[in-house]
Amino acid sequence: MKPRLSWIPLSLIVMCGAAASGNYHWIWQPSTVFNIEDAMIGLDDAMKGLAVILLAGPFSEGFAQTINDWYDRDIDAVNEPYRPIPSGRISHKEIIEQLRFLFSGGLMLVALGLDLWTNHDTYTITVVIALVGYFISFIYSAPPLKLKQNGWLGALAIAIICYISFPWWCGQGVFANKEISSSDWLL
Repeated sequence: MKPRLSWIPLSLIVMCGAAASGNYHWIWQPSTVFNIEDAMIGLDDAMKGLAVILLAGPFSEGFAQTINDWYDRDIDAVNEPYRPIPSGRISHKEIIEQLRFLFSGGLMLVALGLDLWTNHDTYTITVVIALVGYFISFIYSAPPLKLKQNGWLGALAIAIICYISFPWWCGQGVFANKEISSSDWLL
């Protein structure tokens, strides 16, 4: 089984969103070497950035790839029968457990935790971004919509929305100015 490390580029997109917020403090700034307060702010922001990367990468993309592998099991049984799901090394029950862990871990521990950690007035920015991302990942692979069979719509759903916009928005949302309301995100 080959490792899937396609979530690593997502970390760069997340951090670009964080940097674009104007509120991300780089931990390694030369001007903060002797200023403990600034260094601690930078360390706190680095930890928040790592949490957003975990949400976008292992949790969200792991969910998307797992659900996609489950719904492609019949195709993979013909083309790649040695893979864990078509070969029977991973059961349906184990897939459900993994999806529950990735969904609840990403949503409750990371997204809600980030909203609480960043003192957002409403605990929705990161949670809503995560929920919509999980939903699009699901309808991309699962019937009856199965967007991946719909040409451009499927490509746009995953490539532009889930792999570019949502990681950027998560990074932006965690570090956004607290005066930005949820309705501003719709614009």
